[in-house]
Amino acid sequence: MKQSFDEFIKQTGLELNGQQMEAVTQTDGHVLLLAVPGSGKTVSLVTRIGYMVMCCGIDPSSILTLTYTVAAANDMRQRYAVLFGADQASRLEFRTINGICSKIIGRAAERYGKEPFRLISDEKETAPLLASIYRDIEGKTATESDIKSLRSYIAYIKNMMLDPEEERSFDEKNEYSIAAVRKAYDKALRAAGCMDYDDQMRYALNMLKADPGLLKYYHNMYRYICVDEAQDTSKIQHEIIRLLAEGAGNLFMVGDEDQSIYGFRAAWPEALLEFDRQYEDARLLLMETNYRSSVDIVEAADAFIAKNAKRHAKHMRAASDRREPIEAIRVSGRSQYELIADIAAEAADGTRAVLYRDNESVVPLVDILERRGISYSIKGADLTFFTSRILNDIRAIAALSENGRDEAAFMEVYYKISTFLTKADAEKACRTAYKTGDSILDAALSMQGLSMSALKGCRTAKNMLAGIKAARASEAMDMIRYELGYDKYLERSKMKKNKLRALCALADNEESLEGLMLRLDELREMLHEGSRHETPRLILSTIHASKGLEYDTVYIMDACEGILPETAERNIMPWDKEAKIQYEEERRLFYVGMTRARNKLYLLTYPGKHGFADEIFARIAQKAAAHKDGGVRTLNSADKESENSVFFDNSVLVQALEQIDTESIEFADFSGQFIPGISIEHKKYGRGTVTYNDGAKLTVSFESGSREFSLAAVFGKDILSLG
Repeated sequence: MKQSFDEFIKQTGLELNGQQMEAVTQTDGHVLLLAVPGSGKTVSLVTRIGYMVMCCGIDPSSILTLTYTVAAANDMRQRYAVLFGADQASRLEFRTINGICSKIIGRAAERYGKEPFRLISDEKETAPLLASIYRDIEGKTATESDIKSLRSYIAYIKNMMLDPEEERSFDEKNEYSIAAVRKAYDKALRAAGCMDYDDQMRYALNMLKADPGLLKYYHNMYRYICVDEAQDTSKIQHEIIRLLAEGAGNLFMVGDEDQSIYGFRAAWPEALLEFDRQYEDARLLLMETNYRSSVDIVEAADAFIAKNAKRHAKHMRAASDRREPIEAIRVSGRSQYELIADIAAEAADGTRAVLYRDNESVVPLVDILERRGISYSIKGADLTFFTSRILNDIRAIAALSENGRDEAAFMEVYYKISTFLTKADAEKACRTAYKTGDSILDAALSMQGLSMSALKGCRTAKNMLAGIKAARASEAMDMIRYELGYDKYLERSKMKKNKLRALCALADNEESLEGLMLRLDELREMLHEGSRHETPRLILSTIHASKGLEYDTVYIMDACEGILPETAERNIMPWDKEAKIQYEEERRLFYVGMTRARNKLYLLTYPGKHGFADEIFARIAQKAAAHKDGGVRTLNSADKESENSVFFDNSVLVQALEQIDTESIEFADFSGQFIPGISIEHKKYGRGTVTYNDGAKLTVSFESGSREFSLAAVFGKDILSLG
């Protein structure tokens, strides 16, 4: 017997707002529900399924709900069972997309009378295969980090359904041929009668397209398709979903393009942006109330993400009136890791999480916490940092400094440390050293016919390697980077330096390079064993791993240019579409990090380095000045509080912010005249050229260097004028 909506709501005991109620009761057609962080999307989706069954009389077995992970599918099934009973939950299907693809392939195998390929679900099977293929094609051994990168690239190619030309573009960005490795890998899998998870989706899609009878079978089975976390779904997954839903035309997708942060895994948020163009009867619904975070966090995060161009128009609002100012921790003179350790040592109420961009970012923090005996737990620790190319190079240099006859180490790094030797000369030097018993660099220096640059490079390398052995670890790292030219090698190779930064931070606490190598082994073992603390003072997590979670207090590390964001918007060329896409995803990543916090949010940044943190605080400062509702406290590394000290050049008096209306037409006219490229005159610095203007701050290039100014602070004063 069907229930009325009032009876249904009374049974669940839920209180739904207007937008949630609309989402629950919209059952037919193509519907996209855009749900901001903390808006209760999972509860709404589960309640909607219950409404379909109990109020609309829809057969539970005709509803297919697709989620991103097995854990999410199990969680949704359990939530449904709690609200509506285990019996009903057992008649519903909650699956991952790979789960439904497995079912499709199994059905096809029955129809054709063939045995399906065996699914390889363990990376321990694919890793040796990829390592063997890499060695055959590239002629060298792949590191654990290389294998991880290969898997990621291959998965991306298949999930985005790239054509051969698009696939070859990856080869231009890497030191090895992704396309060749991928083709050999696929051939080897087919020959063994196997498939990986990405092949499973490709085969299922091809079967649905090639067999109308198979597709009709699933059209008849599933009259309603529900998709959770749609922003994390890849291009091939969206195509599978589209085919399954085209029978009855009832597709309900829940997601938020503002929270799409898995571009490296081929997440395709464009599907959400194109939803109303793809389906004629499309209906877009919103859930904009955040029940998690304080007003300050919600308002700041909403204004921040609004600057992204590729998004639906929506505005997050806070359900509560709880106010907790966002605070900046300006790191100066001491490492951010020591500051966080000091914070962790203090007593606190509720959960405290430290969020960071990359897995390597946390290794120096774990080092400090372990040294001080401070408890922590870590989510999703990734050990590939310890076998990365950069760390292997530093290990090779360390080995060479200890033993100048180490041929393997020398051949690994001779062209990375500015010896300017050819490969033939390097090999000859190794043979000569083997015969004479000299160091390889001494042997090289004794060879006839070396170029002047090679002679000079080998002498420098010999002296530096001798100095490295006796130096403190931090000094040794500086010698490797600058005197041996390793930084220049990374720049030539277009390799990121984030792992090198983490290594240098670890070096600060070690007496020698040899000691640093030993500490790396210890830290790898610690992270491999996992957290041993039942009541951790800190939860450590990448922002990616924290998605869907929430904490009372959040600290976001490295909220500055070079890390978050990796590339400043003003440095992105207008024609660089890929860089713009990456930059918007970085904004989304920061937005997701901000919205994990319930009460307190701290942003760790550095003096003189600008980025997302400065943007957040500039907006808050303007709002405080316009509405006179307080400012932002800034904690520096000496634990002193300074009102509004985070913002801009100290020559600009921040007190001026309290006297202007930044929302006035006059201020908009004033700000709008400083177009990038235009010449201006500054009362103190003279003539300059505007390079950046975001309506809050202005960057000007003078002969003496680039400077930034708060537009709010210089408004109405005889400081800046058009040149």
